[in-house]
Amino acid sequence: LCVWLLSLFLTGTARVDLAEAHAAYDKQDYGTAFAEFSSLADQGNAEAQYWIGVMHMRGRGVPENVKEANKWYRLAADQNYAKGHRKLGESYLLGRGLKQDFETALKFYTRAVDLGDHYAYYDLGATYEGGYGIPKDYEKALEWYHKAAHLGVAEAQSSIGIMHFMGKGLPEDKEEGLRWARLAAEHGNVTEIHDFAQWLYQIAQGTGDYSEAAKWFRVAAEQGHVFSQLMMVGFYAKDGPLGQDDEEALKWLRMAAVQGADFAQHHLGAYIRKGLGTPANEVEGAKWIEKAALQGFAKSQAALCALYYKGSGVEQNDRTAADWCQKGADQGYPDAQLLLAILCSEGRGTPKNMVRSYMWALVSQAGGSEKASAFVKGLAEKKSAEDIAEAEGLALAWLKEHPAQKP
Repeated sequence: LCVWLLSLFLTGTARVDLAEAHAAYDKQDYGTAFAEFSSLADQGNAEAQYWIGVMHMRGRGVPENVKEANKWYRLAADQNYAKGHRKLGESYLLGRGLKQDFETALKFYTRAVDLGDHYAYYDLGATYEGGYGIPKDYEKALEWYHKAAHLGVAEAQSSIGIMHFMGKGLPEDKEEGLRWARLAAEHGNVTEIHDFAQWLYQIAQGTGDYSEAAKWFRVAAEQGHVFSQLMMVGFYAKDGPLGQDDEEALKWLRMAAVQGADFAQHHLGAYIRKGLGTPANEVEGAKWIEKAALQGFAKSQAALCALYYKGSGVEQNDRTAADWCQKGADQGYPDAQLLLAILCSEGRGTPKNMVRSYMWALVSQAGGSEKASAFVKGLAEKKSAEDIAEAEGLALAWLKEHPAQKP
């Protein structure tokens, strides 16, 4: 009885430690995660040994080391840990730290399936479809996808649907593709649900009936899928296919924004500032726009520049306005570049410099800003030929260094 109780206690402790290790990994605290997994792996815990292999393979918490990763995968596999077999199969298939050997890879993949890891067949299919380390072969990809699909792997069902839909390795058949996609959505995770909704959305663009697509996007959105939440925003925004409903759009924007989606944070701020679906509140709106700006969202950086310039929802501050304009301008956002040109011409938040103002206006114009074109025309009438030539040279140099600048 004492031995049994001790064994139960140790098992429970290992589960707690594993949970702590996984929590640290999910938080990207890889040093702590590696230390936790290592302690358990040294005690012979197969799941921990597998994760030590993963961390070596990905270079998380330790330098990337493929051979060390395979060593830990093998230790886990020796204890019949299914994922250890799958990862060894992957290494043999791709020749990753081990001599490439398809037959040996297949043995490990098959053993993984026998142990309950049905994703092994899906991995084989994805490898053939993508040509990862081996020649692309759509027929073999389908063969392995079907094996996984019949074992209930939703990702494989979705992949079969895509191959039917796109005619990869077999005649194009959108109806059959949709059938497989629906099957994946009904049995899969939120990603498969979102993917199925996207297919329905493409079909709806031809029929004009978005109700079925919206239904499935809603299912994924309610499970926290950010892109599905943004699609729901689009359905209810102005000119959206389901009719404008500001409260509904605001709800989905907020759900995506709290998950850190910069696009959603920016537009949530705009909705709140304008009083769309909620009482207008410039201060709260500015806070959401700033969250997006801090993540590097150029449109928010330009908007925040304007807010500080006017003192709208924030304390007026020319220097802060100029700083945000500069950040957006450096990313190639035309509106930020034009605002920076205006600040340079007025000497607000930055030294007055008409050549620099003209230069940023030209860059903004090159990015497609119609307002910048009018601003350039107005400045040109007041500048000397020498100043114009200097500004044009600076603008051309900037554009050459930033080829991503597009209209």
